[in-house]
Amino acid sequence: MNFNKHVWGVCFISVFIIFMVCSVTAFAQFKTEEIRALTTWSYTYGNYDYNVAHSIKPTSDGGYIVAGPTRAYGSGEYDFWILKLNVMGGIEWQKAIGGYSDEYTYNIEQTKDGGYVMIGCYASNNKGGYYDVWVIKLDAGGNIEWQKAYGSANTDYGWEIHQLVDEGYILAGKYGTVNCLNCKVLVIRLDSNGEIIWQKIMANAIWNENVCVQKIKRGNYLVTGNVNTVGSGGFDIWLAELDSNGNIIWQKAYGGPSDDFVYIVRESLEGGYLLVGKTKSFGAGDFDAFVMKLDENGNIMWQKTYGGSAYERGWILEQLNPRFGEDCHGYILGGDTYSFGTGYSDMWILKLDGNGNIIWQKSYGGAGYDGLLSLNQAKDGGYIVSGWTISFGAGFYDYWVLKLNQYGTLETPCEYIKDTNIIPANAQFIAVDTYFTAMTSDLTVQVTYHPAIDTPAIPSAVCGWVAR
Repeated sequence: MNFNKHVWGVCFISVFIIFMVCSVTAFAQFKTEEIRALTTWSYTYGNYDYNVAHSIKPTSDGGYIVAGPTRAYGSGEYDFWILKLNVMGGIEWQKAIGGYSDEYTYNIEQTKDGGYVMIGCYASNNKGGYYDVWVIKLDAGGNIEWQKAYGSANTDYGWEIHQLVDEGYILAGKYGTVNCLNCKVLVIRLDSNGEIIWQKIMANAIWNENVCVQKIKRGNYLVTGNVNTVGSGGFDIWLAELDSNGNIIWQKAYGGPSDDFVYIVRESLEGGYLLVGKTKSFGAGDFDAFVMKLDENGNIMWQKTYGGSAYERGWILEQLNPRFGEDCHGYILGGDTYSFGTGYSDMWILKLDGNGNIIWQKSYGGAGYDGLLSLNQAKDGGYIVSGWTISFGAGFYDYWVLKLNQYGTLETPCEYIKDTNIIPANAQFIAVDTYFTAMTSDLTVQVTYHPAIDTPAIPSAVCGWVAR
């Protein structure tokens, strides 16, 4: 009798232990899946009106900073709108900055002191609607440290800004007449307080297309524009290397028989440079995205187009960090597609190898219009993406921000992410030398005094749940 009780006791304890182990294992697996799901997410941010997320960057605390123009919040018609997000996409703080008129921001990045610098254009300047370049420096909490406008008697736009080793800044924009009908590429070197060290204008720029500047390893700068006075037809791509004082070292135009536009230049870890944009000269459709790899002197090494029967645009490209493993060699290309996806236009992301061949490709969008404007590799090897959506959210245009895994997907099912099936084609751009002169421009600095206003937006999920 005692023996039977002992056997039953041992059996009960064994079953209890097995039950507890299985429960703990199942709970741990559930928590692991939950954590994995939380590291990917897709949210909109906005209100009843226009909000477009032009720029997003990872931050040192594992979160993200995102900025763009808003008409839903702030003091004027359009204002800068900045969101600080945590790792799960929840809002830590949000601010709108602007005057009584139109202010648009196009680029933001974190600075070495943990704060942020952003650039755009500024019309609250009593110049009758002509814009100035506007640069704002924030602290880590979104409070304004300084804000300055840089302008001439005409219209000037700011597009891209980067902090340098000495904690000063290099920025690119446009300088020209009203509506930028005869704009020049503008490059300005600032000190850490936003005072001008030097300023140059050169070549040509088109009012509704990007200009870009990039610091390269040997201490010089690359700058891009779009010119219609040289090359082989229509608008052409223009690229120049500048020395540390803004003087042109070499310059080239790249083009085909029709219009070609460049949106970004990046230095490759393997040496040389990459240009990204859209081309009507080559490819399968109306405009196609292109990537062009150059050597350090601007000579073409390879060139490819990516597109379907309609319109595609390559907007941004970043080199992948090989520390994340074999899956993270090559490049990630972002843009828009009208040929593929769910709606009229979708976000479009392609992972490329080092020679421009496609590893995977996906579209992201709903039944309406959606577009990609910024893309970076996140600290976990995945990708952080921002742009705009009409398909989802609360308003006419909303910020749309996605945190994707390294395969370009969410860990939760999402019907709005689809594979696309284009095959890259070789392009035939021709490079020609150009002979533009870099001239000193006449912009002056004006200190501005606009407050940072707290805004009340909350995230809205697109596939999955909402983080706080």
